[in-house]
Amino acid sequence: MASRPRRRILVVNPNSNEIVTKGLADAL
Repeated sequence: MASRPRRRILVVNPNSNEIVTKGLADAL
């Protein structure tokens, strides 16, 4: 379930590459 909210942040902020990288780093 923790993966679902992290993926939502990536979709919500597609323009922010920094947030996308942080989300992937946390998921890994």
